[in-house]
Amino acid sequence: MNKVDAYTPHRCSRGMHQLIFKLLVTGMIVFTLLHPWVCYSHGALPAFDEIPVNLNIKGICSMEVDAMIRGKEIYLPVTEIFTILKINNHLSVGMDSVSGFFINPDANYVIDGALNRIYYDGKIIFLEEEDVIKTETNFYLSAKYFGDVFGLECRFDFRNLTVFMETTLELPLI
Repeated sequence: MNKVDAYTPHRCSRGMHQLIFKLLVTGMIVFTLLHPWVCYSHGALPAFDEIPVNLNIKGICSMEVDAMIRGKEIYLPVTEIFTILKINNHLSVGMDSVSGFFINPDANYVIDGALNRIYYDGKIIFLEEEDVIKTETNFYLSAKYFGDVFGLECRFDFRNLTVFMETTLELPLI
């Protein structure tokens, strides 16, 4: 037996390595095509749509405002709603927070979209990332927080694209 015959098993394994490589590549391609991947870039959330809705403030007025819809959730433009209600508000330069006072000058608030928090009257309300939408032109907050935090209860009628807002507070608009 010469030295070349001693390495005979290695000559056969070259073809075996190629077969294993082809099977692995084929398996990865099939897995990639059949596996349901959900990918978000940098924690991006599902898409939203900007639509005009009718804002009906019970006993006061009714007007059209632009709102955001994600799924069945409605987001209202904070500065526009507060301006309509004559509630003091200031949008930050970076358009990622709104601050001011709510009815009483001692009741300060900050809706901070960067830190996902609402500071109001000495309390901190933590928000989920999807509760705030910041666009190039506006700052939107999930309608449930208008009621939960500020007492401006909102009910969205998707069929009629109408937000019904009710409150027992004496708003400056009144």
